[in-house]
Amino acid sequence: LPGPVEVVVIEGGNHLFHTVEDEAVSAIDFKTGTRREPLPETYLHQQTVYSIAASRLFPDRQVTFEFWWMG
Repeated sequence: LPGPVEVVVIEGGNHLFHTVEDEAVSAIDFKTGTRREPLPETYLHQQTVYSIAASRLFPDRQVTFEFWWMG
């Protein structure tokens, strides 16, 4: 058996799921202000977690993730 498993609970909410026919879905999170380059590490983690969650919600679709900047 493998060693101990660490469980991490992440709480958050996605702002929008945009579906394109029955093939793809984009998970979109709105951000205030202007786009920051490079993206902060926390945003990269958020992108990864939300992409995984969307892939589980829509297992038969290609999933992409986008930040939309509202500044």
